[in-house]
Amino acid sequence: MAAAKGELRRSMRRMRESMAPKEAAGASAAIARELVGEPTVRAALARGGFVALYAAMRGEVDTAPIAAALATEGVPLAYPRVTLGQRWLTFHRITSPAELAPATFDIPEPPATAPVVPARRIAVFLVPGLAFDRQGNRLGWGMGHYDTTLSNNLEALRVGLAYEAQLVDQVPVGDHDLPMHLIVTERGVVRVP
Repeated sequence: MAAAKGELRRSMRRMRESMAPKEAAGASAAIARELVGEPTVRAALARGGFVALYAAMRGEVDTAPIAAALATEGVPLAYPRVTLGQRWLTFHRITSPAELAPATFDIPEPPATAPVVPARRIAVFLVPGLAFDRQGNRLGWGMGHYDTTLSNNLEALRVGLAYEAQLVDQVPVGDHDLPMHLIVTERGVVRVP
C-alpha cells in the first residue's frame, strides 16, 4: 500500500504543479461558491461553531475566497498549527488570513498566541488532500496530522477540497484513515454515500 500511495502522491503533485495560476484561481473561486451554497454545510453552520480551514500551499485549493465569504457572514474561523513531534493539529482563531505566517514545514500558520479552539467546537473541517475518491477516502501528505485530529471530533462535518482532476477511482486507505463526508470541486459536490 505504501508504494501505491507514494505513486499517487507523485502523480497528483505533478498534476497540481502543471495547473496555470489563472486556472487554479478560477477553480478555487468556483469551489468557494459550491461550498458556501452547499445545504449540508449550511446546516452544519446553522448549529454554530467554527469552520477549520487551512492556508493553501504547494498547489492546494486556495481557501482565501472561502475565508472571505464566511467572514462576511460572521462565521468564526480557525487555522491549524503543527507542533513537531505531535501527530495532532491545534486550531487557533484568527480574524484575518493576513495574521498567518510561515512556520513548521513552511506552512502558513496562526501565531502561537492566537486563541486555541478545542476540536469539539469545530462544526466543519475543510481538509486539503492530494487525491480523493467518491467514497470519501483521502490521500494526504502521509504525516497523519488530519486523520489524528479529525478523530477527536467525529461529529464535525469533514469536507475535502480538491480540483476535479484530483478525484480518482480509488485511494488506497489504511485502518486509521478517516473518510470525508463531502468533497467539493469546481464542478460540484460529491456527497459520500
